[in-house]
Formats: sequence, structure tokens, C-alpha cells
Amino acid sequence: MPLGQPFKAALPVGDAVAAPLGRFRIFNVNCFPLGGSTEGQVVTVEWRPVVGFEGRYEVSSDGRVRTVSHELKQSGTGRDYLAVSLGHGRGQGKAMKKVSVHRLVALAFHGPPPTPKHEVNHKDTNKKNNAANNLEWMTKSQNAKHAYANGCRSKPRRRKSHCANGHPLTDETTYVSPRGKRSCRECNRIRDAGRIR
Repeated sequence: MPLGQPFKAALPVGDAVAAPLGRFRIFNVNCFPLGGSTEGQVVTVEWRPVVGFEGRYEVSSDGRVRTVSHELKQSGTGRDYLAVSLGHGRGQGKAMKKVSVHRLVALAFHGPPPTPKHEVNHKDTNKKNNAANNLEWMTKSQNAKHAYANGCRSKPRRRKSHCANGHPLTDETTYVSPRGKRSCRECNRIRDAGRIR
């Protein structure tokens, strides 16, 4: 099966079966359930071209990424998401691009986002579960509400209305440092007056 063609393989759970990987290679796949008991069920894996890298990379419905010759290693992004490095060519001077796996899967299996402001949401809140049926497009606010509802984030703290000494904190009475720290101008004035003496 040539790279770039969608490939569906019905893999009996727990059995080793032959499935094509790349153009002329055969690869033995051990297929196990992703979660829960699926004894006697069949797991279906579909491969589709990676959007923007057609002919070079494919992404599977269970969240794996491969080239013609091998499956790519996924690494963390620092925010618990998985990513892979993709390139347009070989040799020196060919830039590699680190791309989030969940975005590749969503683009391949759900199409482009409805608007540029949409982002990928993990329905089960597990950032490492990049299966196509676990991903959906949402706006940033919908995604945040989903995270709050599932206990992944706490509500943002409200800004203080008064400083520790009881002075009201408004735009006029608040100093914001270059690093973004807020402080009361009245307290700063009193503190600085004590230093001058």
C-alpha cells in the first residue's frame, strides 16, 4: 500500500497480525486494548496523510505518526502534550518543525478548525491520549470550561480590590512593575517617605 493512502486494518486484540507499514515493508503488530476490557472485540487503526506533509508522514487514528520506514518517537512539549519533529527534506539546511501530535490527528481526522481561534480539546482530559475519537475542535473558552468542569484547572483567582493596608486598588492607585507585579502607590509613597528621613 503506497504511503499517503488511507489504510484500515482490523486487528484482533492481543493477536499478532501482519500489517503494511510503508511501501514494501511488512510489520508485525501486537494490538492491545487502550483501556477497559475489549475481549473478543476488534480494534481498527486507520492511517491518513499528515496535513502539510503529504507523501512523507502519516498519522494513525490511535495517535501514532510514521514515515515510509519507521514510526516516529514522540516527546513531551513541556506542557504534558506529545510532539514529533517533522521535516520537508533530507540533508543539511532542511529545517525540522516540532508539531503537537494531537493537532496532527485532529487535522487529519476532523478536518481544519472551524475558525483560526479553535484549538484541540481532549475529551477525556488525558493530554497523552491522542486517539481521533478523543479529540475535538473547541474555542479557547469552551476548552477552559471543559477543563474546569473536569477538575483539570482551578478557577482563576479574582484580583484583589484592596491592598493589605486597606487602600483601594484601582488603575490610578496601582503601580505595575516592568515584571508585571502590582503594588499600592499609597503604600509605596508611605514606605519611601520613611526611607528619606
